[in-house]
Amino acid sequence: MKRIVVIFLLSLAAGTYTFSQQISIGFSSGVGTYAMDDLKSLNEAVHPVFDTKLVTDFPPYWFYQPSLLIKLHKVAFGLNYTFQSTGSRISAKDYSGEYRLDMKVHSNNLGLVAAVDLLEENNLRFSVYLEPGMAFSDLKINEYLILLDTELENETMRFKALNYYVEPGIEFTYTLFPEISLGLNLGYYFQAGKRDFHLDGEKDILLTNPSTRETIKPGWSGIRLGMTLTYDIL
Repeated sequence: MKRIVVIFLLSLAAGTYTFSQQISIGFSSGVGTYAMDDLKSLNEAVHPVFDTKLVTDFPPYWFYQPSLLIKLHKVAFGLNYTFQSTGSRISAKDYSGEYRLDMKVHSNNLGLVAAVDLLEENNLRFSVYLEPGMAFSDLKINEYLILLDTELENETMRFKALNYYVEPGIEFTYTLFPEISLGLNLGYYFQAGKRDFHLDGEKDILLTNPSTRETIKPGWSGIRLGMTLTYDIL
């Protein structure tokens, strides 16, 4: 994968001497909503019988995305990397002890991006974009129980999954300086494929809901709202 990305970048760079008008680097950050339906159902299935509270259940959280773009007139294309994460916690604590069940999930995304400017006036530009790619998800489940100052359980399991995605969206960009622009983007991330979580290092051992006996996959689909700072390097 790394070799393919390097070759692609070199090919793009070589082509810019003849065809491109500018090369830009960008950094986006914002908030994403994440469905995580399977993992939410897992929380319901493994909820302890004693008095516990679902403190957080895969809420919206930050994502971060650096990118490299080449622009040819009104069309831009390139590569990006995205990190996104969320999680849940079931917990209980009193004088006798403490219980926690944490699920932390994140994904490293490698994607392509293509954008087209539809409207440009003065320093303001409106464009549409499409980002397809691959999402490498990691899930860590930790169950912790301490009772009367004695640790009875502290077990961590890690799972991985590979899925595909496509994110269409719109972006409004304002040119602050000749080489620097700031954009506001809104998109929807569609997860594709049915690759389930498997135990790290054991692809045949799948994460399963004990109530339904169904396998569990990531659920990254949701809204992406962010801001992008772009710098034209050439």
